Amino acid sequence: EELRSKWLAAIFHQGGKQLLCVGRVMKRFLEDEEGNVTNIELDCLKPKVGNDNVLYAYPEGQSDYYSFPIEDVIGGPLDSVPVPRKMAWRFPNLLKVEEFFDNVKNLARSDIIKKLRS
Repeated sequence: EELRSKWLAAIFHQGGKQLLCVGRVMKRFLEDEEGNVTNIELDCLKPKVGNDNVLYAYPEGQSDYYSFPIEDVIGGPLDSVPVPRKMAWRFPNLLKVEEFFDNVKNLARSDIIKKLRS
């Protein structure tokens, strides 16, 4: 399946903590002349605030690009609906992704892969 411009969820590791990141796949990192792609670069949205399923983009010029190992991608492609007149997207299945993240965030990568396959 083509992943360019699709939304994915990934685990961001920061100083011993794990955070959920939702971002759009950047085209230039899907193609690798040397073989299998081991990382995917995402243009991440701001972390979720509140109980809604809407995530906001960073202001123009403040994009948050990050390269995630394939093993840290835990969901996607995610369904999304743009929010009119805002740099935001509604993700109808975000709560399920968050529940899965809460269950796997402290597991080893190999255990996360097992859970994804089950």
